[in-house]
Amino acid sequence: MGLGISLVMSAYDRTSLFRLSYPTWLHGNAKHPERTLPDEILIVNDGGAADLIDAVQDMEKEIKGLGRDINVVYQYRVKRDAQGNQKFFWSNPAIPHNYLVKQAKGPVVIIIDPEIAFISDGLPVVYSYYNDEVFNGDYPNTLEARRCSSLSAGTCYSVQTEFMHAGGGLRMEDYNEFSPYVSTDPASHQIILRHGPAHGYRAWWKERYMALGGKDERYLGWGYEDLDLCHRNWRFDPPGGDWCDHRIEIVEYGHGTPWMRGDTPPHSMNKALWAAMSPEDGVANKDIEWGVIQ
Repeated sequence: MGLGISLVMSAYDRTSLFRLSYPTWLHGNAKHPERTLPDEILIVNDGGAADLIDAVQDMEKEIKGLGRDINVVYQYRVKRDAQGNQKFFWSNPAIPHNYLVKQAKGPVVIIIDPEIAFISDGLPVVYSYYNDEVFNGDYPNTLEARRCSSLSAGTCYSVQTEFMHAGGGLRMEDYNEFSPYVSTDPASHQIILRHGPAHGYRAWWKERYMALGGKDERYLGWGYEDLDLCHRNWRFDPPGGDWCDHRIEIVEYGHGTPWMRGDTPPHSMNKALWAAMSPEDGVANKDIEWGVIQ
């Protein structure tokens, strides 16, 4: 019997990073040999390079090699300009994330970025958080309160882009506090050890995410839609939190900063939405059919 967990991912031109990360979703390592698998993996190619489907098919072969039957769904999102012409550009992943959560069959969804690799076996922690009456984790609230809150990875080894030539070759068991490359200095140009909610691995009780109207699809650039969802969750009734658990350990491979199309000067639209237009009751996308990618 599965855990009722759906792993969902949107990607734009990060196939090489996905090829580094997905094996860690399926296989353990020397420090954490166990690996619990999700019930399904749903992926949207958000208008990027078509080679992602080859990597997804290779992942499916690895899953079958493990003797497991996991539903894997891949879909390509065609993006068009105002004239209806197909265009290739990065954009905020709020829309594909909303679409993926809507499609997920499990009561729990984990929204993950393609550059996120797993160190520890985090899915049992997520399962316990949303299903057990007693949760022996960093934030042991009542089950009702936990289902109103998100749960993120609490330990993240962030490989900086300029260190990726070496970082991509390190084994999972090398990403620990004894590594000579790891620092808690945010100015480090190697691997930064971060504690606290990691945006690239965040779980939700699906019913709660849907009640919030998902991520606000008005955001154009990166960096605000997750913060907005967190603050709307606090304002929603009953209020929820944005928590994490240190036992969920991940690696965030260096991936650069995307160009924010349609948001000039950078962050201007995001800032205006954040400052004055986030819905007071916490519910986004009220006047549109949200979570639509075609």
